Amino acid sequence: MHQHNDFPSINQLPPELLCMIFSEGNDGGHTSNYLPSGAFAVIDEAPQLWTWLSLSYNVNLLPLILKNSKSLPLSVWYGDGGYEGDDQRLPPEKIMAFLSLTAASSSRWKNLSYQASSESNHSQIIGLPLHTLQRLNVSLSGNIAYTGPLDTPGIKDICVHRCSLDWSSISRLRSLKIDQNTEGPTVEALKNILKASPDLEILRISRSWPDLDIPVDPTPISLPKLRHIYLYKVSISNYSHLLNLIVTPNLRVFAFHYFNNFRPEAFTPIFEAAGRCIGVGNENSKDPSFKLAITSTPSALRIKIRRCVIDVRNAAWSDGVDDLDGRLRCTSAALKGFGDRFSSMIKKVALVGCGNGELGSYCRPLHMFLPRVEELAVTGTLVTDTDASSVLETLSLPSYTESGGMWALPNLVTLRLKVPEPFKTDEILKMVEARKTATGVTPIYRIILEDGKVNRADVENLRTVVKCLELVNTDII
Repeated sequence: MHQHNDFPSINQLPPELLCMIFSEGNDGGHTSNYLPSGAFAVIDEAPQLWTWLSLSYNVNLLPLILKNSKSLPLSVWYGDGGYEGDDQRLPPEKIMAFLSLTAASSSRWKNLSYQASSESNHSQIIGLPLHTLQRLNVSLSGNIAYTGPLDTPGIKDICVHRCSLDWSSISRLRSLKIDQNTEGPTVEALKNILKASPDLEILRISRSWPDLDIPVDPTPISLPKLRHIYLYKVSISNYSHLLNLIVTPNLRVFAFHYFNNFRPEAFTPIFEAAGRCIGVGNENSKDPSFKLAITSTPSALRIKIRRCVIDVRNAAWSDGVDDLDGRLRCTSAALKGFGDRFSSMIKKVALVGCGNGELGSYCRPLHMFLPRVEELAVTGTLVTDTDASSVLETLSLPSYTESGGMWALPNLVTLRLKVPEPFKTDEILKMVEARKTATGVTPIYRIILEDGKVNRADVENLRTVVKCLELVNTDII
């Protein structure tokens, strides 16, 4: 049987289409040697396919790249091998050949990735006049401070690893990422960068331990476009003061990851500031009510409101250190940071746990800072009977203080439960009856059971104590 290929050969494709294909597949200037002659003709005439320079390239290829790229912006990868160790460093003559051939093109560099040994001569690359550079990525093998001025008036994105820069020369950033840097910037220097970068969108500081430096200037820093803050192993006192100065109505993610080297109460300023940042953006919404979700596991805590997330992770928790008190303090601080006006708008709360029975403990801070909660959901794939029991027990009894008994969430009227196994109807009945007779507590009139199986007798018993019983994806057996 005769077969033939109905698809045209690559040489028959329009040059514009070939150019798009090679642009998608181009991984930094490398091109297959097994392309037909027509494809090479297209490549030679497409300057956008010649915009990558790399120290690893054959020296003879560099003049061709500079010629064929015409006047387009260039992306440069400079890795001298010293980052991996002295025995991996490229020969000096190869480095000098690269510099002599490419330095004159620095006015066209748009992106620069620089990876080198700490002992390398950094000024021969970073010190060039980089007037069109927008993205700078620096990774060094050891911590140093590069004190030379940056001639980068158009810089938008900076990412540094083990390298401190002349921070006073940096402004108008879109993103700033600093990792494992013992040389700074100080919080005062960072504050000045933020004040000079009103369009900043991403701030990531990790493993950075400059000297103690608490900013004293209380002037607020307006960052209307900031949407992501990530802090990992940083000075808590320093950065909590900095966060208190930031005004950002569009923050979406606040992530704080750390090791349990401090008392839990030491972290509360950080999370109160995080709650304030999240709250400022949400309190102006036209939505009359919000749903808050709290996910608590032994290794992490997540507080989510609308599209905004406060994410807490502690490596010590992952290693088995039980720190419910730390998670509760973080939660209370964040809820306090929301502010009275925003907190009064939250009427629905979802609790998601991992089966360790600690969800009930969150009802107290919810009661303290969210006085108008009307619906509580204990749902999610991780919820077990232990989690449900802890919540039901907390809702069934008042906690006693000097001023008398205090019922958690007194305005609660709806309880949504993922059906646990085994399903304990008596705990629900006890809770509903107790709140019916309590002073100053609104009775629960609606219970929603989800995703499980319930005995018919249990259903009948529940219907005798609540006005509305709903079964969602739940079978009666």
